[in-house]
Amino acid sequence: MNVINDLKVCREMKNLYRSLGIDLTDLSPDRPWTPDGDRHLIEMYEHGWTIDAMAAEVKRDEANIAGRILYLGERDRIRPEMWGVPGEESGAPGTAGCGRGGDGLMKAITLWQPWASLMATGAKRFETRSWSTSFRGLVAIHAAKKSFDTNPYLDRELHPFASALDLPDIYSFDSLPTGCIIATAELVNCWRIVYHPGTNVDIARHIPIGAESMTTDKHAPDFADYFVPTELEMLFGDWTPGRYAWEFTNMTILPQPIPAKGAQGLWNWQPPDGWEER
Repeated sequence: MNVINDLKVCREMKNLYRSLGIDLTDLSPDRPWTPDGDRHLIEMYEHGWTIDAMAAEVKRDEANIAGRILYLGERDRIRPEMWGVPGEESGAPGTAGCGRGGDGLMKAITLWQPWASLMATGAKRFETRSWSTSFRGLVAIHAAKKSFDTNPYLDRELHPFASALDLPDIYSFDSLPTGCIIATAELVNCWRIVYHPGTNVDIARHIPIGAESMTTDKHAPDFADYFVPTELEMLFGDWTPGRYAWEFTNMTILPQPIPAKGAQGLWNWQPPDGWEER
């Protein structure tokens, strides 16, 4: 569990949440801000985001507000209308769409290698994130510019990655494309990762970790649905309960990678003319 206990950071976090209408009067190094299960803001801060940029991102994206930690480890569901947050970027929540607006923009998501190529090839179908999304539609898969750092891994941990990507050995990850759009895929669902999924207690207690439907309508066909990730999916993602599994299908590798600069979250990409035929 991450804990922010630096005085300067505490002060900046207070300002960030105050800009969102949340008063963290008790926040101090003696009583640190401790996120429980949702590390999105911590991750942004640790990756060098400024407080102003973090506040703008949180305000911009409805998905980054629903289910945020309020303070001191206490969770609450925040209604987007409390902050005057606009609706989804494209398409109605929970509905399928083409993923492209009238301006020709397409949603894109940035993944580090080798996870970007795992998604592009279909070896990985679920992208695990610390926040949920109700966007549905076509998404461009962008491979971040940073190469795969294999140093933290044991050789035996790298073999499944190399095998899934049909690489000749565990020393060939540098051959994977970076800093470009490499594929498209359909984002079709978003699941909540939980301990012991399902409503049947006798079955659920034998399932350590799974993912449940986020549908709250008891009459919906997918209400109370769940699935158990495969061993490879567990290896290729962070399935910590409290996170979310974004489900992708219909992966299509582009004929040629298209150079592009990535961004956090779901971002807008302007495909060049004739991009599907390149």
